Amino acid sequence: MPNSPNSPWFPTSAMAQALGINPKTLIRNRKRFKEGHHYYNANPFGDRPSYRWHHKRIFKTLKVNP
Repeated sequence: MPNSPNSPWFPTSAMAQALGINPKTLIRNRKRFKEGHHYYNANPFGDRPSYRWHHKRIFKTLKVNP
């Protein structure tokens, strides 16, 4: 899944900022979203997960205007 400037996939900090919430809040609430559709772990073999979030799908699910 791409992570270029035009990509819909945002890192956790950018997605949380766009939503106006703390990044930890977004991560804690990831069970509200479907893995692979709304978010994915960009570093599955690392010690810590590095999530990427699909901007449009998250906003649509939360019924929030970007």
